[in-house]
Amino acid sequence: MSLIFQLLFYGILGTGLVLAQVDVNQALNKNKLDVGTISASGLSDAELEQTFPRTNIHRMRNALKSLRQNWSNKLQAMPARNYQSAGINQESGIPEQQTPLREKPRDRIKVEGDTLHQVNKKAGLNDILYQGDMVLTEDRYYPSTTWGTSVYYYYDRTATSKIVKAFEQAVAFWQNVTCINIIQSSTAVNRIRVFKGQGCYSYVGRISGVQDLSLGTGCEEFGTAAHELGHALGFFHTQSRYDRDNFISINYANIDQSYVEQFDKETSSTNYNYGMPYDYGSIMQYGATSASSNDRPTMVARDAEYQDTMGSDFVGFYDISMMNEHYKCKGTCREY
Repeated sequence: MSLIFQLLFYGILGTGLVLAQVDVNQALNKNKLDVGTISASGLSDAELEQTFPRTNIHRMRNALKSLRQNWSNKLQAMPARNYQSAGINQESGIPEQQTPLREKPRDRIKVEGDTLHQVNKKAGLNDILYQGDMVLTEDRYYPSTTWGTSVYYYYDRTATSKIVKAFEQAVAFWQNVTCINIIQSSTAVNRIRVFKGQGCYSYVGRISGVQDLSLGTGCEEFGTAAHELGHALGFFHTQSRYDRDNFISINYANIDQSYVEQFDKETSSTNYNYGMPYDYGSIMQYGATSASSNDRPTMVARDAEYQDTMGSDFVGFYDISMMNEHYKCKGTCREY
């Protein structure tokens, strides 16, 4: 999974964005993203400011719009290619996926959506959350975003029994496999408020004071709770690793225009993975069809055997190992 040790607010505003030479078809208005077609949040600014009190909504929305425009310009400059055709990735020099994917029918199971992107878009949050489910701030940087040995949380009165059950399972898991103490407390200075909000989201790492983690309708299950708690502990998404192009190819032709710019990747200076390999089965890796406009893959594994591994609801071995590295737990282990 991708651990990024710098919040991205200023990186979004800057011009030093890293763009993979990815597979792009004759889509998105012939490789042009029409920024004006992106629907605004279904919530008013007043509601958004109340929902995200630690984020400058106006500045964040403008930053994401700027990022979207940058991607529109870069998409125009890309040659259109078929993501299943053989060839060489022009940036990495790695052979493209040559084995045709076996398209599998995917039924819609939940009315509110089967992925975080679907749930949050229906909740009207598609233009304010970064990479689908992260709330960003502009004033906190690693290592000040780690929690130390103890993490505190409490349940808002809106938290349902389903939310409590899912989050307690996530707490028990992360606590049992790391040295982190995750303690329920409504009085700790720095604490996570777990509540039923609009959609599923979290801040990244500790931001000081009370910070929100929402498990709204459609999010009340272990996999989502473990993913969002992973964000709160400091994890970003696996698919944004700086080296992700060695393992997956992004097919922008299938991405919902509301999310095209959200598939950017980090640089080696903002992303450190402790030398661990890319984990397709990471709890922080989105599914292969995440943010898809047509239920077809937006991410293609370079090794086709791992195509259906992406989007796991289980915490992987490397998730556990990396979290232990992040919180320096391995140094506390006794030798036998």
